[in-house]
Amino acid sequence: MNGTTWTNTSPWTDGMITAYLTALLVMSLGTYLARSLPMAFTSRKALPPGLVRWLDSVAPAVLGALLGPALFAPGGQLLPPWQNPALLAALPAAVVALKKRNLALTLVVGVGAYTILITVVRD
Repeated sequence: MNGTTWTNTSPWTDGMITAYLTALLVMSLGTYLARSLPMAFTSRKALPPGLVRWLDSVAPAVLGALLGPALFAPGGQLLPPWQNPALLAALPAAVVALKKRNLALTLVVGVGAYTILITVVRD
């Protein structure tokens, strides 16, 4: 190597690595506790029927809250349906989901429709 010294060109310093690993550990612990503590406290006794009904509604509500803006206002801008490939692709995917009840097929149809629409409709 002709006497050339190699220097560490990594943008990571020791303090950054420690901070990153600490953040990763804290987030992992928080995720674990958020998932395990409810099971630990509720696994031995039945939940009230009202709470069960409410908990059954949480997942569809969260899904709607995530999908609504993505489908109707992609990029934060409300688009007419004929200019919105995500919304147009969701229509055949919804039909397949309701008729076939097959998640994999729904996913393939939705992604395929979206790919065709952005390829063909792209300005």
